Order: sequence, then C-alpha cells, then structure tokens
Amino acid sequence: MKNLKILIFLLLISLFIGCQNNSDKVAASIDGVNIKLHEIDKVIETKLHSKLNEIYYIRRVALENVIESKLIEREAMSLGISVDSLLKKLNNQIDSTSLSSFAQDNGIDELIPLSSKPGTFLSANSIEGMEYLKHLYSKEIKRIFIDKLKAKYKTEIFISPPKVPKIIIPKEIIKHPLNSTVSKNEIIFVGGLTCQYTKEFYPTLKKILKIHSAKFSFFFTPLTDEISSKDLLIENKSINETNNILDEVFLSTGSLPSTTTDSSDSTVVVKLNSILISINALRELGISSTPVLIINDRIFYGNYTYDEISKYIDAM
Repeated sequence: MKNLKILIFLLLISLFIGCQNNSDKVAASIDGVNIKLHEIDKVIETKLHSKLNEIYYIRRVALENVIESKLIEREAMSLGISVDSLLKKLNNQIDSTSLSSFAQDNGIDELIPLSSKPGTFLSANSIEGMEYLKHLYSKEIKRIFIDKLKAKYKTEIFISPPKVPKIIIPKEIIKHPLNSTVSKNEIIFVGGLTCQYTKEFYPTLKKILKIHSAKFSFFFTPLTDEISSKDLLIENKSINETNNILDEVFLSTGSLPSTTTDSSDSTVVVKLNSILISINALRELGISSTPVLIINDRIFYGNYTYDEISKYIDAM
C-alpha cells in the first residue's frame, strides 16, 4: 500500500512537471481578473522540489544498497570465497591502532554522537562507546571498500537529483560571512546550531569551503524552531570567530558556549527580531528543515553529496 501511494504521487508529480506549456491556463478569476496557473506553480515550486528531493533520496539510498550487495557478491565470486568470508575479512582490518586513528581523525576520541538519538553522546572510553566506535569504523572501512569496487567494476549511476528551482534570496535573510572572498557567487549555509543533521553535513560544508573559497562568498544563516540566546552566539562576530564557533558546535561535542541574554536589552530584542524575520523569510522559500545550501539562486538540501554539489559548482 505504501509503495502504491508513492507510485501514485510520482505519477501526479510527472503530470505536473509535464504540463509546462499550460502557463496561459486560468486557475481562477476575481471580478474578471484572471489568476494564471503558472502563478500558482511558481508559489509551490520550492515546496514541490523538497518533496521530489525526498523521493530522490529514498531512491538513491535504495540504489546504493542494491549496488553494494551486487558488488560484494561479484568480488566474493572473483576471489572464490563466500560473501560472509569477504565481510569477515574486512572486519579483521580493525585493530586498536587504526581504531584510535579513526576516532582522532573524526573528532570522536572522547565523546561519540549517537546518530539514532540526536544530542546524545557516548563516552569513547566506555564499553558501549567502544563497541559503537567499532561499528562506525566498520562502516567506514566498508564504504572505502565499496568505492574501490565501484571503480574496479566501472559502476555508473544514471539517476540524478531533481532540477533545482531558481529563487530570489530575500534581503531579510541574515548572512554571517565564513570567508573574506568578495564575489557575485554566493553559498549560504542554512543550519540549526542544535540540529544533528546539520552537524553530520558540516564536514561536507567545510570541504566545499576549503576547495571553492576563492570563487564564492560563503555565509551562514540560522534556522531553528525556537529562537533563544544561543542564536545570538554569532551575532556581530568576525569571520574567524564565526568559523570557530561553528567548528566548536559541529566538530566537537556539539555543546554550545555559554551565553546570557538580558531580555530588557533593546539591542538584544532587535537582534532576536531580526533572526525571526530571517527565519520566516527562509520558510517563505519553502525551507523548513536543515541543513540546506543556497548556491546563488538555487536550493540544495543537505542530503546532496559533495560530488553532486561540486558537479553543479564546476558547471557554473
């Protein structure tokens, strides 16, 4: 039943996308003044894209799982061993030295965030934490192995993300600089300071910033359900201070530096109001969750990979 609902939704979406020549059709009229169908389509364009993006992500995850299974089966066959033996051989690569290096390289040698419980951490020195660390390292070893098999067996993926709609960035959106480059090309990183998914995407953002910093002006803008004093952390900070705060939040324990807010301070009230206006402007664009990248006039939701984003950037 669930698959049937998805299929019906996809068919409806395809019909919607296929009706691009209906720009002159009238959807309604008020006192004889027509409201054109293309006006309505424009209003829902970004919201529709977010739904299409969800479908793409579900498909992509399922595709990656199928590819992984077939590649492992193929490699096991070429080696003349069973799939279980091949997977066991991979896990045997884990030793205390490599495990420690993995933890340090990923900033989880003290506290390990639980992906299943955002905001929850395990001590790397506990038995539970050590087992979870081994689980994470095992997944990373397998990921690297699959990437090698993709190259070995010339794997090509032909499905692509939905076409990203053009937007006009409202002037109300707060933009905190993340680099000193002055360019007509902009990348705005939309994230929540307490969002686990933003934290997981942040290393990808850092890689994009490092490689494409000379070509783009990078900015950060907050999006949160509840505005608090925490959202004032990066107000009026320098570029280095903003980057340091984001690194502290997203690359370490995820804890926020302590801050106090005097609700009677008119300056604080103005800043909080500006944040609220900025968040409302983002939601008017159809952005209701994080992380998101806005590259010039296009929206990219956080489940895009670095390679997908770079492919778009390089084509500009």
